Amino acid sequence: MIDTHRNILWVLESGQRFEPVSDRDRAISYLPLAHAADRALNYYMSLISGHTLVFCPDLAQLFPLLLEVRPTTFGGVPRIWEKLYAGLTSAIAKEPDEQRRGMVLGALEVARTVVAMEQRGEPVPAELRQQRAQAEPMFAAIRARIGFDACATRSPAPRRHRARCSSSSTRSVFRSARSGG
Repeated sequence: MIDTHRNILWVLESGQRFEPVSDRDRAISYLPLAHAADRALNYYMSLISGHTLVFCPDLAQLFPLLLEVRPTTFGGVPRIWEKLYAGLTSAIAKEPDEQRRGMVLGALEVARTVVAMEQRGEPVPAELRQQRAQAEPMFAAIRARIGFDACATRSPAPRRHRARCSSSSTRSVFRSARSGG
C-alpha cells in the first residue's frame, strides 16, 4: 500500500485530535527508519507539533536512553513491553525483603484486577479503586526508575492509541492517574 501525503496528513491531524502532541513533548524513535508508523507518528508529527524527537541508533541503548530523555510520549512495540515486564518481574523476584516483595506483588494483583474489570466494561468497586490508588506511589517510583515518570502516553503501535500492552501487569504499572490509561 502506498501512503499518500494526504493520507499521512489526515492521520496526523486525526492523531492530534485524539492525543494532542505539542512542542513541550519528547519522544524517542528507535524503530527502523523505513518503518511507516514511526516515520509518520514520530518524524512527520514532530514537523507538525514541534515536539522533540530523539533518535536511538542502537536498540540496546533504548532503556538507558529512556532515563536520559524521560519521554512524555512513547510508542512501544510488544517486544519492548515484554522486555520491560521481564525486567520488572526479575527485579521483584530478586527483592530480598520478603514483606516488601509481597507488598509489590499484592499491589500488582490489585492493579491487574482493576485493569481486567475495566477492559470487560465492569464497574470497579470503590474499595478496589482505593487500593489501586494507594499503590500509585509505588508504581510512580517504578516508572521514574525506568524513565517513564514524565510519560503521559504509552502504547504499542499505533502509538496514538491508549496502552494495550501484552500484559495487564505491565499496563497496571505503566498507567498513571495523570494519564488516565
